[in-house]
Amino acid sequence: MLRAFATLCLVFLTMTASPAQTGRGPRESTIGLPAVLEDVRLAGSELEARKMDDLAPATVRIIEAWPDGENQWRYKLEWRAFTPGEHDLLQLLRRKDGSSTSELAPLVVTGTAVLTESGVVKPTAPQATQLGSTGGYRLMLWVLGGAWLVGLVLIVRALRSQRVQAQAARSISLAERLRPLVERAARGELDQRATAQLEAALVALWRKRLQLETQDPTTCILQLKAHAEAGPLLRGLEQWLHAPQGRTQVDVNALLAPYAHLSAEEFGALLEAESKR
Repeated sequence: MLRAFATLCLVFLTMTASPAQTGRGPRESTIGLPAVLEDVRLAGSELEARKMDDLAPATVRIIEAWPDGENQWRYKLEWRAFTPGEHDLLQLLRRKDGSSTSELAPLVVTGTAVLTESGVVKPTAPQATQLGSTGGYRLMLWVLGGAWLVGLVLIVRALRSQRVQAQAARSISLAERLRPLVERAARGELDQRATAQLEAALVALWRKRLQLETQDPTTCILQLKAHAEAGPLLRGLEQWLHAPQGRTQVDVNALLAPYAHLSAEEFGALLEAESKR
């Protein structure tokens, strides 16, 4: 009876003297393949997996964890080895509360390689060869770059020329645009249709500038002929339509003076519209 009691006490002391690390599952696995250890009992506070980089020799993941009595936890672990040899899984774990794990015995697993050194087929070393010349590619790049630069210069010049022409067209005053037409009309060299179109374009221009577009056309024309700036040239065009050719003496500069500060662009659009009627 005494011997049985002593044996029972010895068993109890053995179970409580040091933390148990028993577990069910393989302690050896092929490199890269996962293995699972169940019922791994580890004393102390709860553990968690450390953060490992991609070059770590082994990794461990806690699948499940639950308390197992006083001051002990039970774990279900999944581990992988990436290099052959033994690995201590406890080095990959840490306590959540930051306390030490030095009192725990190592939890060793082994990674095994499928191929031995003798079974590995090594690639044949390439033979040294002389590299070909790269001058052709460099020359081609220079040619393409030069062609691109020449094309860019031509495009820039064309755009600049168009801009200069547009600025020159905008800079021409209406007086300069009207001078050859007025001189021809005064000499009787402008036919009646062209003279009537010129008169209509001038009327449309002055109606817009003087804001008379809503008035009756007949009343508007009478007001324009009496206007200090618009009247002289309009009255002159009306007179030239009925005067004998080449017998009208006019001061063209005086007639065109009101148009020296006006742009020819707006009038050109009006004259083109009248010529299409």
